[in-house]
Amino acid sequence: MSFIDFRDVSFTYPGQKEAALKNVSFTLEKGKHIAVIGGNASGKSTMTRLMIGLLIPDSGQVLVDGRDTSDKSLHRQIRTRAGLVFQNPSTQIVATVVREDAAFGPENLALDSSEIKDRVRDALKETSLSDLSARATHMLSAGQQQRLALAGILAMGTGCLILDEAESMLNPLGRCQLNSLLEELHTEGFTVIRITHFMDQASRADQILLLHQGRLIENSSPELFVERSDDLESWSLKPSPVQKLGAYFSADLPEVKKIFLEEDLADKLKSSCRIDNSAAPRASHKSREESPLDKDGDTERDVIIRLSSVSRSYGSKSAVTVDALRDVSFKLFRGESVSVMGTTGSGKSTFLQILNSLLLPDTGELTLLSENPLDKKTDLARLRSRIGLVMQQPEKQLFASLVGDDVAFGPYQMGLRGRELSLRVKDALDQVGLSYKGYKDFPVRALSGGQKRKAALAGVLAMKPEVLLLDEPTAGLDPLSADNMESILRSLHKDGLSLITVTHNVEQAVRLSERLLVFREGRIFWDGGISEFFQNHDPGIFGLEYPLSSRIALALGMRPLPVTPAELYARLECRV
Repeated sequence: MSFIDFRDVSFTYPGQKEAALKNVSFTLEKGKHIAVIGGNASGKSTMTRLMIGLLIPDSGQVLVDGRDTSDKSLHRQIRTRAGLVFQNPSTQIVATVVREDAAFGPENLALDSSEIKDRVRDALKETSLSDLSARATHMLSAGQQQRLALAGILAMGTGCLILDEAESMLNPLGRCQLNSLLEELHTEGFTVIRITHFMDQASRADQILLLHQGRLIENSSPELFVERSDDLESWSLKPSPVQKLGAYFSADLPEVKKIFLEEDLADKLKSSCRIDNSAAPRASHKSREESPLDKDGDTERDVIIRLSSVSRSYGSKSAVTVDALRDVSFKLFRGESVSVMGTTGSGKSTFLQILNSLLLPDTGELTLLSENPLDKKTDLARLRSRIGLVMQQPEKQLFASLVGDDVAFGPYQMGLRGRELSLRVKDALDQVGLSYKGYKDFPVRALSGGQKRKAALAGVLAMKPEVLLLDEPTAGLDPLSADNMESILRSLHKDGLSLITVTHNVEQAVRLSERLLVFREGRIFWDGGISEFFQNHDPGIFGLEYPLSSRIALALGMRPLPVTPAELYARLECRV
């Protein structure tokens, strides 16, 4: 049964010459699981807003359960049938307390108070927020905000969930819980529409829509779409992680090229390969206190950031106090790249903001680039320009109307003018893959979520920081842009820039760093080598997951665990 119809739909944002969507037509059936894929600025988010009448087509027609979205008198009916979880969840949180925000939609439907209470209770339970029902919404992490936005949609009783990369801010455990919840709801008859960049998610859908530069390129099943996997890069997409891992074995096992799912690859390798334990895994990187740099003698001169017994809490004047950091001690050595992981709400973002002196600790001591931010004589603005921070939600640090003006703000405050300022802006935009000519006069409000992340990074790089702090730097980026971002970070690190990267992507952590911090309930549980952590601890306890190569190895009964595809490949002998 037809549920959502797009009939030759086109849409252009005000002030833009290029259409965001161009003559798009398709039909989605009720009760189906649909994946909408495409690179940044391909039109995915625009499509979701057209689906619920937040945007109205310039031409063509959008029907939701037979109701025309151009008829504003039908918008309330449409939005009780289809609910959208935005890419940035904070934009749809309206109340100050979690349970009140979840109740906002049902209250506007004029439901009985007992039914509202039941709906809110069930929605918070399904999204694992029951224990946070009394928490102030501004004290939620980005991942918790995302779950609250979903709870608000569920409490409305809609039969269709539209998720605009709603998993982008969640840790692996949170993504797993979200996937399980969506599978359960789909089984119950919900229509699920997921906007994603990733083929492993799309492969589990009933139907795939592929957008590229505002046009619908493909409308097919995952089975048919896999035949066009060689074209993915031209659409700013990439094969799934399972396909990329399978490519290591494709010379011996050509059939693995068609495998999308992790469990299928594990079964194939188990039946076709023998474990070779003579190939030892790479040596574990010990804690920073034992690293080779310490052999140089006086390493204290290499310490550029030092925290000693730092604690920070929120809500001290309210009924609910959250201890975000508890007795945290940490040293960063010059030229290091450190990855930071942990479950949602474990203190990672607060840790970065302390390092940037955006927040100051309640107790403890800290030294940042030989300066004490607790000293009232310290120029905090100057210090923050030396320790650049790219936030988890980049729109929080974008404030100018045009991209070029936003990137220029920091260098301008540092005294740059004229050609020198223009060159600094151009170099920063080019570094993140936003051309100076194409984006210097581009409206910030018209940027996609991924483009905002790039613009925010450009604004920080334009100030030439000595230390770069990144909070989920590739969340919201299409796969090719994410690869480009990682290449930028590796190049910056190679040139001597010190990096601290908060990420939920364990594969990214392995690629960017050898040293790993794992946070748990506001404390640093682990500070040492990445490989060593996965050899000795169950990452699920911390809301994390094993690297894909390690998960495959576990399915094969392999010990010790490899953490990279090359290590896994070296440990297996496969029959042709």
